[in-house]
Amino acid sequence: MNMLKRKIINKRERYGLTKLGWIIFLLTVIFSFIICIHILHPFLALSARIDGDIMVVEGWLPDYALQKAVDDFQHGSYKLLVTTGGPLVQGSYLAEYGTVAELAAATITKIG
Repeated sequence: MNMLKRKIINKRERYGLTKLGWIIFLLTVIFSFIICIHILHPFLALSARIDGDIMVVEGWLPDYALQKAVDDFQHGSYKLLVTTGGPLVQGSYLAEYGTVAELAAATITKIG
């Protein structure tokens, strides 16, 4: 039995965090998350409207966001609405739209 135990189980030393180490680690993670939220969110969520004739809309947006884009287009001074997007990854054989941009344009047309 002693010989079998030696082949299946071995004893190793390892390093691990103490309670104080876990507290410091968690505080560091929380602090980093808060800093990222305060710095990255205003940068990434920026929506700066520029006076122009063309509105560009990403094709991957959900229907409610496309509805908002149509409302902004109708109430703004835009003359052209352009959708962007790459090829449809799934369902392109069942739909008449080959790209996300075409699908978004059809959705916008249906909305009004």
